[in-house]
Amino acid sequence: MVRELCSHYGPLIELWFDAGVKTPQEGGPDVLPIFEKYQPDSVFYHSIQRADHRWIGNERGIAGDPCWATMPGNGPLSHNSPLWRPLLFHGDPHGLVWSPGMCDTPLRGAHGIHHWFWHPKGDRGIYSVSQLLRIYEQSVGRNCNLVLGVVIQPDGLVPEPDVKRLEEFGKALRPYREPMATKQGRGNQVTLQLKPPRRIDAVWVMEEIRFGERVRAYKILGKRPGGDWVILSRGQSIGHKWIHRFPAQQLEAVRLEILQADAEPQIRELAVTYVGN
Repeated sequence: MVRELCSHYGPLIELWFDAGVKTPQEGGPDVLPIFEKYQPDSVFYHSIQRADHRWIGNERGIAGDPCWATMPGNGPLSHNSPLWRPLLFHGDPHGLVWSPGMCDTPLRGAHGIHHWFWHPKGDRGIYSVSQLLRIYEQSVGRNCNLVLGVVIQPDGLVPEPDVKRLEEFGKALRPYREPMATKQGRGNQVTLQLKPPRRIDAVWVMEEIRFGERVRAYKILGKRPGGDWVILSRGQSIGHKWIHRFPAQQLEAVRLEILQADAEPQIRELAVTYVGN
């Protein structure tokens, strides 16, 4: 079955074995060589031999702060292993295995409901737009991927209330797709000028992760029009992306100051926006 899936349908994004697939030494099938032969550019999740990302350790769609994309390599590569289990939420800043966090949660996860599959009268469990934004900011905005589970009705369709909420969520994410201003740079300081001054309530930073996660501690400052620099937020990890929210304010510049790094920081993007939710 794995050979058919991997060789008959073109490039795959990911081959997912929920909770992991056993290896031959554990009495399972030898699927990894098949996957690596036919899908060399795809993502594998997961076995004790290979785990291209890791479960974050909860089904609330929330990652830790800080959250590193690296994990230990001196043992089984599995969220079930005693070495990885305590580190799922935050990652390991000294880890040698690149395994970014995967944050999963069902769209119907509010009001005491936790439905991965369709259930009658489950509509009241649909997250609100503001709840989904917080989930996004604490998953994608914490150097992770978000997997949002959507139910399918017995007729094979996504329920209309769920479709409507996903459309609303997509519109609410527009400020994160269309920042007011961006800047890239390298070194221990990157300054983004805002001309004219803009009212903002969110800043995000992205490292150029093909060079790895280099930043270990930093702060973000904002310059008030004609005034002083003030600290907006502090952080440790950045990785692919880290979103910082704060009370909305008028600023004429934003600055990223790296306080600690393992090598010269490579900042892919420093960006500002106004979310207002």
